[in-house]
Amino acid sequence: MATNTTENIGKPKVTDEQLDKLVRDFAKYLEDQPKVPLFLPDGAGIQDPLPVGYNGVVYLLPVGVEIEVPKPIYNLVVNESNVLKKNYGKTVRNGETVEAKARRKGAQQ
Repeated sequence: MATNTTENIGKPKVTDEQLDKLVRDFAKYLEDQPKVPLFLPDGAGIQDPLPVGYNGVVYLLPVGVEIEVPKPIYNLVVNESNVLKKNYGKTVRNGETVEAKARRKGAQQ
């Protein structure tokens, strides 16, 4: 719960329209980012589809298929997700870990 202080008394509140615009602007930012491949492995205890939210923008990522996502979404899923940390790098596809493949493809762009 927010506490009123001399810093926030009298400041105008953010409207729903302003919040909607911020989310739309961030969605546009994500859309403009480089795309990188992402594969969420089946059987790794991952919800299908995996909902991933970033500053109000929600992606529903399918499990078991390779997709392309904006690089910030990839970083959030691979580097920040506790669900994936223990399983993601261990998943092998075509002789290399999925994480290594995604990093290699991302580095090529």
